[in-house]
Amino acid sequence: MTTSIDTTSRPTSARPRRRSRILVVDDARAERDLYSAHLRGAGYDRVGFLGWPAGSPVGDERRAGWLGAAADVGGDHPEWQASAPQDVGLAAAAVAPVIDAMGPGGAVACASDTLAMGAWMVLRERGLTPGRDFGIVGFDDSDLAQAFGLTSLRQPLHEVAEEVLAILDDGRAGRPMPVEGRIHRPTLITRGSTDRSSPPSADRTPHHADNRTDNGGNR
Repeated sequence: MTTSIDTTSRPTSARPRRRSRILVVDDARAERDLYSAHLRGAGYDRVGFLGWPAGSPVGDERRAGWLGAAADVGGDHPEWQASAPQDVGLAAAAVAPVIDAMGPGGAVACASDTLAMGAWMVLRERGLTPGRDFGIVGFDDSDLAQAFGLTSLRQPLHEVAEEVLAILDDGRAGRPMPVEGRIHRPTLITRGSTDRSSPPSADRTPHHADNRTDNGGNR
């Protein structure tokens, strides 16, 4: 998500009020890079998107990143897009027509790891292996992604927290705070769901766990 943190300093007789804003995480750019550099680079020639219903600021930004990248290569087909609430079963029902429309050799970028598990379930029901037959990418690198081998975009939460604390410490100490913002971008963590050489996966049943870092864009 693109988040602006306001670190406005308090004025004193010797120092006027200064405003410093940090642009924290650029999800749209991350989606764009994911589409062009990773998924298409791995050989997936059709890339769809599964997001949340319109109105979620985080979800809308992630969708906008995918749409921008898809438009660059003429791949923004309406039948390759779907949306669903943050629920594995509902995500599976929504993405099934997308997967069927693209067929093997396609891939789907998802706005969260929970939505990505919906795609994982559909592939298993179709007898397809995630990665080898069809690519899946989630977002947030939650416990769910790690447990089921989902490639996912990891938010730089630790780095952002450290930087914000450092800026606040500078403000309290009277040291100058930065006026220019800094953009932090998620890191792509690659796993089997985008590995074209992945062997057939063992039969596993996903559970819609309330994992700590995949909260449906409510940030």
